[in-house]
Amino acid sequence: MPKYNNPKKTRQYSFELKRKAVEMSLEPDVLVQEVA
Repeated sequence: MPKYNNPKKTRQYSFELKRKAVEMSLEPDVLVQEVA
């Protein structure tokens, strides 16, 4: 297997952003796709 020169970078999202996304997705009139 070849060695990668530039490994794929993943985004680090803040805890607060994740928390807001979960809160928004739990609301009854909001779709998960809209939150994403």
